[in-house]
Amino acid sequence: MVSDLKQSYVGAKIEPQLRDLVKNVAKKRGENVSTFLRRALIKELAELSFLSEDTKKAIGIRGT
Repeated sequence: MVSDLKQSYVGAKIEPQLRDLVKNVAKKRGENVSTFLRRALIKELAELSFLSEDTKKAIGIRGT
């Protein structure tokens, strides 16, 4: 999955309202925006079955 030894930067343009919402939700969860977005991407990839069954279990996706 994601290695702490080597990471790459990915950028995307989003509407200001969506940016503000992401920042607000991340803050309320006690995490930074990068962590929130990283988890959202991993969850989406898992739901699309691009990640292993063990990874799906680890992030709370069952029986897909």
